[in-house]
Amino acid sequence: MLEADAGATAAPSAFERVPQWLGNEDTKRIAQAIATAQRPVLVCGPALNRTRNGNLTERLAAALDVPVIVMESPRGLRDPSLGEIGKVLAQADLIVSLGKRVDFTLAFGGANSFDANAGWIVVDAENSEFDRAHLNLGSRLKMTAAATAVDAAMQLIELGKASHAQDHAKWRSQAAERLATRNSVAGAGGETITSAQLCEAVQRQIKLASNSVAVCDGGEIGQWAQALTAADHRIINGVSGVIGGGLCYGLAAALAKPGHKVFAMMGDGTVGFHFAEVETAARHGASYVIVIGNDMRWNAEHQIQLREYGPNRLIGCQLSGARYDLATEAMGGHGEYVTRLDELDAALSRAVASGKVACVNVMIDGAPAPAGH
Repeated sequence: MLEADAGATAAPSAFERVPQWLGNEDTKRIAQAIATAQRPVLVCGPALNRTRNGNLTERLAAALDVPVIVMESPRGLRDPSLGEIGKVLAQADLIVSLGKRVDFTLAFGGANSFDANAGWIVVDAENSEFDRAHLNLGSRLKMTAAATAVDAAMQLIELGKASHAQDHAKWRSQAAERLATRNSVAGAGGETITSAQLCEAVQRQIKLASNSVAVCDGGEIGQWAQALTAADHRIINGVSGVIGGGLCYGLAAALAKPGHKVFAMMGDGTVGFHFAEVETAARHGASYVIVIGNDMRWNAEHQIQLREYGPNRLIGCQLSGARYDLATEAMGGHGEYVTRLDELDAALSRAVASGKVACVNVMIDGAPAPAGH
C-alpha cells in the first residue's frame, strides 16, 4: 500500500493551459474556405459553450460572418434546444468542426443527414479524432488541423474574415431562425400541468433574476428544460446523457456563485440518485431551487417502451409520486407541492424567497420531450 506524503507540495488549484495554436497558414486556409463557401457552418463542442467561454462564439460568428453552433447534447441533430439544426446542417456546403467529434451526435457525418458534396474541416487537439473523421467522412474531409477549440477560435477571430468573402448575412439569418424554431409546446388546456408550462414558469423566475444558473438534468424533463429555459449559465448532462447529478450540480453552483439564482430542474426519477445531498445543502446554507417535474415514472424508459412495444407492455417504469417537498423540509430546507397551474408561479416565488435549499415538487403530465427537426 502506498502512503501519502504529508509533506508533499499540494497540486495547484488550477491547471495552466498550454496554448495549442493553429499554424498561421492553416488559419488562413480555414478562413478562406469559410469566406468562399456559399453556406458554411461552424460546429463546436461543449468547450466553447457560453458558460465556459462567455461570448466567444458570438465574437467568432461576427468575425467570420458564419453561423456558429455549439453542440453538447446526446440528442445531437435532434437536440430540442437547437431547433431545426438538422435542416441547417443539411443545407451547409462546408462544415468546420472546432473540438466537435464527428460521432453519433453528428450522425457520423452520414450522407443521409448532410449534403454529400459538402466539404469538412476538422480542428481538434486529439489526433485520434482525425482518424474518426477520416473513417466517417472519407474524401469529404478536406483538411485537419491540430489545436484546442478555444485557441483555434481566438486565432480565427484575430485573423477575421478573409478577402473576397461571400456575403453570408442572409444565410446566417436563415440559420438563426431555424435554430430558434421550437415544436408546438402549448398546454393541453386540462387540469394537469404540462412539462412546457412548468419550464415556462421557471423561465419567468430566471428572467426576474439579475444573475442566474439553469441546471437541466434527467431524461424527458431534462430535454424540455434545455429547450425552453435560458439562463446566464447552463449546466446539462452532456454528450454521455448520464442523469442524476443535477441536484449536486445545483448545490455546487449555489456555493460557487452565491449572487446567482440557481434553478436545478429534473425529474422524479433523477432526483432519487442523490436526494440525501439536500441535507448537505441545508447544512452548508446553499440557497437554490430544485424543481421536480413529477410524472410518477421513469419517463424516458416509459416513452421508449410505449413507442417500441405499445401500451400493453409497459414494465418497471412506475414511481410512487413521493413527497420530495416534505422530505426536503425534514432535512432543513423549504418545500412546495404543486398540482395546479395557478399555484405554480407563487410556489416558485416562495421557494426563491426562502433563502434555503428549496424543493418545488410539481405534478406534471409526463409528455414526451420535444424533438429537434
